[in-house]
Amino acid sequence: MQLVHLTCQRFNIHDAESQTRSETQIQEDLVAALTQKVTTLHPFPIITLSLVPLYVPFEQTIVLKWCIHITDELRTFIKILYETLQWVGIRSLYKKWFIPTLITTLRDIDEHKTEDLEQWSNRSYLKPLFTASQIELSKIYSLDNYAIL
Repeated sequence: MQLVHLTCQRFNIHDAESQTRSETQIQEDLVAALTQKVTTLHPFPIITLSLVPLYVPFEQTIVLKWCIHITDELRTFIKILYETLQWVGIRSLYKKWFIPTLITTLRDIDEHKTEDLEQWSNRSYLKPLFTASQIELSKIYSLDNYAIL
């Protein structure tokens, strides 16, 4: 079973500012720092606004994504995550102001069905999708090939 998730940050650990720490040590430092920082946060709802079909070059396919509401809790979490990466010496691939708003719900959609899907994007949903209650770090090797750290 694949769980629904919100990708909040991407980074390249090889771009870390420290030349003296190993990749494993940087990962351990990051996990320890995040564990300390996020324990102060409470779970918060992820609320859907609409559905959006779009082409994703990384996956080389059309996907259907939920567009989500940006809440104060989400902003706070993203800020803590970004600042923790900086504190550990890791440079984010995203800009400081970036707030993720899309969650993949369906992948590998037939190109001919996108017209049907576009009618869904005109609807308003405003429904809770899930409650964000845990953080996972994963190392991506390729599409669908990753390890949870």
